[in-house]
Amino acid sequence: MFISVKVKAPLYPTGHSINLEFEVDKLSNIVLEIFSVSGQKMDTYEQDHFAAGTHVLRHDVALLPVGAYFVPLNQYDFEGALLQKSVVKFLKR
Repeated sequence: MFISVKVKAPLYPTGHSINLEFEVDKLSNIVLEIFSVSGQKMDTYEQDHFAAGTHVLRHDVALLPVGAYFVPLNQYDFEGALLQKSVVKFLKR
């Protein structure tokens, strides 16, 4: 099983949202979280049942303060077991 995550927005997004593109090889539960560099969880986006293929999540970051953020995207099977974890980074100015 695989999960591939790419940020489709610049490292320094200028708008109020970022696009995260990911690909899964089978039906999966996906959980995306946004953490500050200090480890504080800032937001969570959870979506069940992503089919195999490529998907894009648009996430609003307008209310986040200026700073650096890490976005772990986790892929789970339907028993709740973690299959794969990928992390991307973005900086909000």
